[in-house]
Amino acid sequence: MSAEESETSSGSGSHASGSGRNPANTTSLTLSIQKLEGSMATGQSNYNAWRFRIMRILKEKDLLPAIGDSTVSSTKDDQAFTIITLKIKDSQIQYIQNATTAKEAWAALKEVHQGIGLSGKMVLMQRLWALKMSQGQDMSQYLNNFGELANQLEGLTTERKEVDDGELLNILTLSLPESYEALVMALQSR
Repeated sequence: MSAEESETSSGSGSHASGSGRNPANTTSLTLSIQKLEGSMATGQSNYNAWRFRIMRILKEKDLLPAIGDSTVSSTKDDQAFTIITLKIKDSQIQYIQNATTAKEAWAALKEVHQGIGLSGKMVLMQRLWALKMSQGQDMSQYLNNFGELANQLEGLTTERKEVDDGELLNILTLSLPESYEALVMALQSR
């Protein structure tokens, strides 16, 4: 094995990023992220988790300004745009195919998946009110589903607190089966 091959396989040398991290590690992180799919209209979107993970990768690679209000080089913009493009399902391409920058692509996906506006809020509120825990259902799984809907609802506005915690607590307690009556009474008395 040559010295160059040895350096490449060990993750050091000219292939290391400026921050001392191995780009292969970041690439493997990128590969492990589930691709963005669904839409707000169907109520089946993994946008919030996807957005969080992509933002972490963009920050790791010093590309986060490309989706914000900062001016970045065309190289950094292309890198950010590529990461976004590679981590969406084919069904999502239609939303970003006319975008020319990472920021435009990010904004287009945000609009589709966060359902900006009153109609998006109504869809999420309907889903939240329709959510009912069945007898014997795993409480932690149910709370995760409820929390995900609540997070999506809060993400619709810039104020981040369109629905207060008291209202969410009321919706949650009304969605629990009768076997949780003691818990409901304890929560309502607080």
